Amino acid sequence: MKSAFVTGANGFVGSHLCERLIEEGYKVYALARPGSNLRWIHHLPLKMVFGDLLEPARYLNIMAECDVVFHVAGVTRARSREAYFNGNFKATQVLVDALLSRKRPKGQRFVFVSSQAAWGPSASLEPIDENTPPRPLTWYGESKLKAQEYVWHNRKILQAAIACPPAVYGPRDTDVLHFLKAVSKGVIPQLEGRDRYASFIHVSDLARGLALMGRHEAAPEDIFFLAHNRPFAWSELARITLDTLGKRGVVVPVPMPIMQLTALFSDWANRFKKKPSIISRQKLIEMRQDFWVCSPKKAEKKLGFSCQTDIREGIRQTLEWYYQHGWL
Repeated sequence: MKSAFVTGANGFVGSHLCERLIEEGYKVYALARPGSNLRWIHHLPLKMVFGDLLEPARYLNIMAECDVVFHVAGVTRARSREAYFNGNFKATQVLVDALLSRKRPKGQRFVFVSSQAAWGPSASLEPIDENTPPRPLTWYGESKLKAQEYVWHNRKILQAAIACPPAVYGPRDTDVLHFLKAVSKGVIPQLEGRDRYASFIHVSDLARGLALMGRHEAAPEDIFFLAHNRPFAWSELARITLDTLGKRGVVVPVPMPIMQLTALFSDWANRFKKKPSIISRQKLIEMRQDFWVCSPKKAEKKLGFSCQTDIREGIRQTLEWYYQHGWL
């Protein structure tokens, strides 16, 4: 039986990846901080490893013996640039250095989950691809790019593959949830009164793609955008949501000054919260961009990967899960 080590295993993407790996017959070791909420994985037949990424002594012995290491953990919301870099770049650097310090099984793979934010937006509906020069706009994007570059520098020794997903949605997600909450009430919010476009991937497709990268012979020493084969307007997602719910909605333009004030207040309020909210001045930088479109053609050609979840079915599943768990 092959073994896999997963960081961020109790999170949104990590928990789905653990489920996928178990389905594929892996023995899974799941890394989480002591005291973490394990609600999505406590029922799974996996081995928990408790520790902080910055303290490799707690997990190195187990990680170094696994056939595949999936580094999913990361910081998506933080109060400062330093916090983003500590959670994304420094944690990745420590993990990679620890792994390189040990003798490992022959053929061990390393799969790093980066983000389209490391590349930045596209200029139009013409998608960016893996050859596009990175142009991150936010602290989050900069920190993910720095981590990605560190993994890339050591790609040959690690036999590393890098995944760069765009917006990820599906059961357990708390980011797209905020948009769907508004839509479920009949409100289709549009910043500055105009539509925006993005690439998306359902979390089950992302988990399947990551597992594929952990075993496919063409994956090591390469970077892949994993995404649906066409972008969607946010208004299209809203209409699909309303159709699914059997409701009607109205487009509500949101003036930029209002969002800027909201983000400013949110940044102030976040200083007193245990976990920062999704709205911030950094997040607003991303929200203002008209296009976040990437091309999955390389993954389709080299890995044979494509998204299997139709957007309508994906949204239906997501809404159903939200209602079942009282999130909507």
